[in-house]
Amino acid sequence: MTTRDHGYVSLADVRRALHLLYREDPESSVKHSLLRLFEDELTPVDTRGKWRPSRLLIILAGVGLTAAGVFVYFSITR
Repeated sequence: MTTRDHGYVSLADVRRALHLLYREDPESSVKHSLLRLFEDELTPVDTRGKWRPSRLLIILAGVGLTAAGVFVYFSITR
């Protein structure tokens, strides 16, 4: 990282330095963090090696789809 005449650091230098710092850290990846957040805590991978979603995620998706279905039903029938 290089400094300018007055000791300031440019935004590009900061981005480059942060990228170098975090590129090897798997926990800083958004993709890996989201997969870890939504995977099943007890068995994140089933016996065939496939990813298992969290039960809470499945329940929330079901409630969301039900709410969307009820909204569409009452929007059309009224």
